[in-house]
Amino acid sequence: STATYRGRYVVLNFWASSCAICTTELPGLQRAHTSGDSQSVIIGIDVSDPTSAALSFIARAGATYPMLADTSGTAAGLFEIPGLPYTVILDPKGKVVVRHPGAITTEQLEYLLQTMETEDPNG
Repeated sequence: STATYRGRYVVLNFWASSCAICTTELPGLQRAHTSGDSQSVIIGIDVSDPTSAALSFIARAGATYPMLADTSGTAAGLFEIPGLPYTVILDPKGKVVVRHPGAITTEQLEYLLQTMETEDPNG
């Protein structure tokens, strides 16, 4: 549940260890996580990987932000994820405000978050 993070922007990044583009995307998300502010949180969601493959992938990427396993694809289905990688950004109230198919760069993510935080009078 993303309810734990209400009041902050939540970046949900759906990925899998078998996704070649995901391997290039995770280090950038890690950079965004370490340089980010307290108004947002990045959560990686591994879709349908065996646990060992996912853990190995996370270790190789050096990712330290929260990671969740979506072994049955339930979360991916809930957010209607058509392919990987895919990033969804929720506003502080939990509403989907951005759907980004394909890889997202550190710069794109930081720009989106800064723009939303600046425009949101409650953020």
